[in-house]
Amino acid sequence: MNLEEKNRAATKRMYELIFSGKLEQATEEFIGDECVLHEAEPLPYAGHYRGKAGYLEIGRKFYSTWEDVISKHITYAAGGDYVMARFFVTAKHRKTGRQFSMPFIEEFRFKDGKAIEIYVFYYEAKLAAWAAGVE
Repeated sequence: MNLEEKNRAATKRMYELIFSGKLEQATEEFIGDECVLHEAEPLPYAGHYRGKAGYLEIGRKFYSTWEDVISKHITYAAGGDYVMARFFVTAKHRKTGRQFSMPFIEEFRFKDGKAIEIYVFYYEAKLAAWAAGVE
């Protein structure tokens, strides 16, 4: 298996764990200690999250903000140290009850089999912010 196939397989396995409620295991197995995750503005949990603790923090914030989260149609593209995962997400805000449905892309940069940088791209971040009551 070449580097791109390994990174793609790691990304796919990470999502399988997260979507089955195993955020801690996914973090331990696939997130590097020096990882930085960049979450989109204007969301209530926007910002930069560092290391395994930061990844757990944003994961918990995301799932405490949204319920009825459905992710489907995941496709992957890999090149060198990078993997892009594209999927469609539907979620409902826990407090406002508002819902959004849109494509997401997450871009991962890997080093030695661990994610060291992640960018999250929402197709319409303002729609997610509206659903969260940030207006």
